[in-house]
Amino acid sequence: MNISYKKEWLVKMKKTAPKRSTSVPAKVAPAKKAVAAKTKKPVKAAPKASVKKPVAAPKKVLTSKAAPKKAPAKLVGPKKAATGKLASKKIVAKKSAPKKIAPKKVAPKKVAPKKAAAKKSKSAGKKAAKRPAPKKKEPKRARGFTKAHAIARKKRIIDGSWLAKPWPVERIRGFMSTWGMTQAEFAIFCGVSYDTVTSWSRGRRNLVRVDHAEHISSAEKAATKRNLPARGGDEPVAPWASLRTYVRKHSPAKRFKKIHEDIQGVFGILGVEMNPDEIRLADPIEKIEIGKPVGKQANIPVTIIANALEITLDGRWRELGGAKLLELAAPAEDPHFFGGHAGCITPGKQILRINLWPTDKRIPMRLIAAKI
Repeated sequence: MNISYKKEWLVKMKKTAPKRSTSVPAKVAPAKKAVAAKTKKPVKAAPKASVKKPVAAPKKVLTSKAAPKKAPAKLVGPKKAATGKLASKKIVAKKSAPKKIAPKKVAPKKVAPKKAAAKKSKSAGKKAAKRPAPKKKEPKRARGFTKAHAIARKKRIIDGSWLAKPWPVERIRGFMSTWGMTQAEFAIFCGVSYDTVTSWSRGRRNLVRVDHAEHISSAEKAATKRNLPARGGDEPVAPWASLRTYVRKHSPAKRFKKIHEDIQGVFGILGVEMNPDEIRLADPIEKIEIGKPVGKQANIPVTIIANALEITLDGRWRELGGAKLLELAAPAEDPHFFGGHAGCITPGKQILRINLWPTDKRIPMRLIAAKI
């Protein structure tokens, strides 16, 4: 249908053409030449267009490849990132940044520290191998120290301040068990520190001072007069067990008030122990009064009324072996106690334990008091 239509259209054009230009027949020829020229120009232009298009295509490709090369230069100036192209380039840079950070995180996992640890272990082994060398020199130093110690000991023995033979450990432990003393109480009795008593009882140090030996030996003689049982150092002893059980069974008072930390006030005596074989309940008159600290030394006045005797002592707080004790002291010239070391008080939540070390038989050894 299209072909027939074109033919009809050409026929009409031919019919109309001579009517418009009847007077000038020469104009028909140039119309044909123009048609021929029009047909020839597109034929020649077709190859030119085909030749130019392939040339233009690679140029556009080159410009697109050159764009990423200019991108790093434009990233230096972030202020010009207004267009969409620059924004896309920034996004590309942000994506590349984490890729570079990832290997940095992996980089610290190097084998270098392991090698350093191995080196340290080797050096430590070398040092350990060299340690036995100085040990050979230690006996020489010990010998030199023992010689000086022996010379000083001889001088003190001649002066009379040291014993020729130190006391054995068993004798010290036996004395403590005979009087029912703990290590803290024995330290108060001898007037020494808690560490010296532990070293005496374990054999680390020797009891060589004459004043300590005379002080303890006088207490041993008083123990025989009181008919206290002589015990060895390895026997288990519970000195307060008999007095506690007696008070619990026979005392009418069953409930007691709480005792404050300063233990000031008046306390009623519940039980009295003259020796392990003589235990009794206290009379209503018997009591203990503990006052407030007085003077620069903060001495605490303590008055004990027991067995028809009134005893006045000075108290002072001491912490020995993790326990807080109230040391009781008498005048050094008092014949009723050993060199002024009278005893000590051990406070509890509801009960006071009073331990005395007298030379006189009339003074009790142990007392239990409470606030009624």
